[in-house]
Amino acid sequence: RCGSKDFYHHGAECDLPLGCAFLDSCECLPALPAPDPRPTTLIHGWRDETVAWEYSLQYAKQSAHMRLHLVDDDHSLTTPRSETLIRQATSDVLLALAGATEGS
Repeated sequence: RCGSKDFYHHGAECDLPLGCAFLDSCECLPALPAPDPRPTTLIHGWRDETVAWEYSLQYAKQSAHMRLHLVDDDHSLTTPRSETLIRQATSDVLLALAGATEGS
């Protein structure tokens, strides 16, 4: 297959072409990825029209290491609450990485 299909890109706030090669590469992916054994934070908007929040809930149930935050937001995750959670999760990762580096 060749060519592309337009999909709405939330960051650009417009339709952009997505190549068929990318779409083909996605067909072999599992419906849900295997859970990561490391602590993981998921932030998902209830009003997401691109990816249903139920997928994140199903994924989070696979591991005790998952923290799921369902927020009143859409796919863009740009509300103040979403942005606060993203900053907190990023800070947690950076602190964990710094601690791992100091310990080695």
